[in-house]
Amino acid sequence: MAKKGKTLHLKRIATKTLLPIRNKKHKVFLVSPSAGPHPKAQSLALVVLIRDELGLAKDYSEARKIIKQGFVYVDGRICKDPKRPIGLLDVIFVKPLNKYWRMEIIKGKLKANPIQQPQAKYCKVVGKHTIKKAKISIGLHDGKNIIADNMVKVGDSVKISLPDYKIIKLIKLENGANCYIFKGKHAGKFGTLQKIIEQRGSMGSIAVLKSKQDNKEILTSLNYIMVIDDEFNG
Repeated sequence: MAKKGKTLHLKRIATKTLLPIRNKKHKVFLVSPSAGPHPKAQSLALVVLIRDELGLAKDYSEARKIIKQGFVYVDGRICKDPKRPIGLLDVIFVKPLNKYWRMEIIKGKLKANPIQQPQAKYCKVVGKHTIKKAKISIGLHDGKNIIADNMVKVGDSVKISLPDYKIIKLIKLENGANCYIFKGKHAGKFGTLQKIIEQRGSMGSIAVLKSKQDNKEILTSLNYIMVIDDEFNG
């Protein structure tokens, strides 16, 4: 019998090691995130985050009720979609608790890190193109598209204000920049960019960093790093 599209189910045991999923062998299925700003393999459904990661609900129904009542904000805006994918550096606010979390890589897992009320969000620029009236539109790692000027390049990072998503700072990808590694075996580490090694053909560029933890040299894919500033407290 022919397939009729991708499965809507997600088994716990099939999830990537990046995701902090518990009870993989005792429970079979997990709420699958809907299509959205983050890849399915690198995100959690909002209802799973509220129930399992933050522990604010005892079951799916209770977590869904919290979300549907408009108590949960994602990147400064109310989110009522229980299956909304939550990924890297998303900012979560739960109004009744007046608490904020930022999704970061901690010990190789995508975790909710408690933070103070943020004024901005860090985003990596992953695309750039010209739209009508010669305006420049940039695509960010979290699916957002915003208007920018031609100074912004792919690979740079921007700090955008919450909740209106306006650029308040541009952080250039250049030697000496502070970097956050968000993917690969060094995920969660911080380093200073020493140089970028360009490779021929389809081989991706390599970033050479000096680790801030132990001062050792780190080699990783250029696609696995994000430039940040000194205000980022991971």
